[in-house]
Amino acid sequence: MKKVIFHFNVALLIFSLCIIATALPVHAQVLKVRGVNYIPDIEVLFGRGVKAYQKADYRQAEQIFRSMIEKYPPHQRLTIAYVMLAKCYYQQRKYQLAVDQIDQLLKKYPDTNYKNYARYLRALCFYQ
Repeated sequence: MKKVIFHFNVALLIFSLCIIATALPVHAQVLKVRGVNYIPDIEVLFGRGVKAYQKADYRQAEQIFRSMIEKYPPHQRLTIAYVMLAKCYYQQRKYQLAVDQIDQLLKKYPDTNYKNYARYLRALCFYQ
């Protein structure tokens, strides 16, 4: 009986949190997952940015990835947003802007999983 009550209380708590989260403004919908801010809207934005990039709409993708970096608190897609923004600049032949983004990424997040690719992209920019 105690297990049933416990599971019911946990389910009620999760349901209540979901209701509260949907009533909050966009920036307030921040959950912590393994110590990282998880913002559901970031996943939507990231998907839009990737689609724009794949369609070679680099200006649109640039705007999306820049907004992910500038308008939101640190989140689950932040480091890849830096990389994708640098890739957009690279595709538009804005090599110095690409290098600047990569330098910011490596300075702020030196242990990012994308550090090797970021260094590779930086080298490509200097090659051009």
